[in-house]
Amino acid sequence: MSNIFKNSIMWLTVGLLSFGLASQSLAQQQGVSDQYTLQSGDRIFIQVFDEPDLTMEATVGQSGAINYSYLGTIEVAGKSPEQLTDDITEKLRDGYLKNPSVNITVQQYRSFFVDGEVARPGSYGYEPGLTLAKAVSLAGGMTDRASKRKIFLTREVNGDRNRYRVEMSQTIEPGDVIEIEERFF
Repeated sequence: MSNIFKNSIMWLTVGLLSFGLASQSLAQQQGVSDQYTLQSGDRIFIQVFDEPDLTMEATVGQSGAINYSYLGTIEVAGKSPEQLTDDITEKLRDGYLKNPSVNITVQQYRSFFVDGEVARPGSYGYEPGLTLAKAVSLAGGMTDRASKRKIFLTREVNGDRNRYRVEMSQTIEPGDVIEIEERFF
């Protein structure tokens, strides 16, 4: 009987570990990482419960800041929505509200860009779960001159711009620049 019990515990542990790895993998495939940082062009919704005068939508400006009622200019760029929630909660608690309940969500992510050998190069609105294949489709597909091997993605990470070759299954994030080069023949 103890062997059956040990085997049951072992299979339960294996099952829980597998579920944990599967959910971690799924989270990584969602498109926007858990550590998403706000940048210029993101549109956010700030909700302060029971305070309609403090609830608003704002687009992060080129300066990386927003203008918020009663608090003035608030630096937003480089912060996650959670960090911004904490910042605004603290500022409201300091002289305005006793126990503010703030929630910040991204209403519209900044655009991504498709350049090069596609039918309609330009900027496009990002949506979570976007892949390179879907992004190229939004841009009208590849032209006859497009190289399927010379597809590059430029992404800014911690202030550094990195360019690397990608496959069609690559996940796209807000602000990414996709470049599809011309083939030689």
